[in-house]
Amino acid sequence: MNITKVVLSFVALVLPIRASLITSDGSYSVSGSGSLVLNSMSGSTNGVLVNLGSGSQPSGPISFSLDPSKTSTFTVDFDADVMTLDFNLLVTFPLQGALAIAPVPIEVVESGPISPFNIILGPTGTSGYTSPPPDIGAITQPLLPAQSTSGSSSGSFAVPSSSIATFLFDPTDLSGGGSVTTGPFSGFGYSNDWSLEAEAEYSVSGPGGTKSVSGSISITTNTPEPSSFMYVVLGTVALALVRSTKIKSRCETQ
Repeated sequence: MNITKVVLSFVALVLPIRASLITSDGSYSVSGSGSLVLNSMSGSTNGVLVNLGSGSQPSGPISFSLDPSKTSTFTVDFDADVMTLDFNLLVTFPLQGALAIAPVPIEVVESGPISPFNIILGPTGTSGYTSPPPDIGAITQPLLPAQSTSGSSSGSFAVPSSSIATFLFDPTDLSGGGSVTTGPFSGFGYSNDWSLEAEAEYSVSGPGGTKSVSGSISITTNTPEPSSFMYVVLGTVALALVRSTKIKSRCETQ
C-alpha cells in the first residue's frame, strides 16, 4: 500500500472547501448575499428627440430620481459573483413638464460581476455609490430609432443599525435597462452600460458577526481553522514518518 498517497487523500478530504470570494488583500473570504435599500439617488443625462405621434420634439435635459412610492435596492451575491441595482425611478424633462404630463415612472435593473473589493471592519456611515461620467446609454421609442445618451448619477444606501462591516468595491461595469409601461410614454425604453464605484455597509453573519434582516453575508478570516490546521500537521507528520521509514529501510539493506 502506498502510505503517502493514502495520507494525502485523507488530508484532501478533511480540509474544508469554500465557495466564496476573497478580498483583494487576501484577508477575508466572503460568502452569502445581502441587499441594501437606496434612500436617495439623483442623476441626469442629455436630452433626445421625442415623438408622441405629432412629430419630433427635443426633450431637453433628462433628470431622474427615486420613486418614493417604491423600493429600490442594491444587492450583492457573493456566491453567484453578481452585483445588482434595481432602480424605481421618476424621470422628468422640460418637454414632459410643458405637456403637463406627470413624471415618467420606469424600473431599471442593471447587473454585473462583483469587482475586486476590500473590507473595513466596523461601520463608517458612508454607504453609497457614484457613477462618474460617461454613463453611456440608449433611449428607444416606437416612432424613432434608438438615440444615445451620456450622463452620471449617485446615491446613498440605508445603513443597517447592526452594521459591522463596510465593503469597498472597485469600479465595476454594470449593464441592463428597463421600459416605461404606463402613460403617454409607454413603450419607451432605456438601456446602458456604465461604471459604478460603491461603498456598502452591511451587517454580517459568521465569526464575530450578526445576521442582518436584509440578508446573510459571512466573513471568514483567512487563517487555518484549528481542526484544519491539526489535519495538516497530522498529514505532515505522517509524511515525515513515511520518509523516515523509507530512509531506514534503505540503510538496513545496504
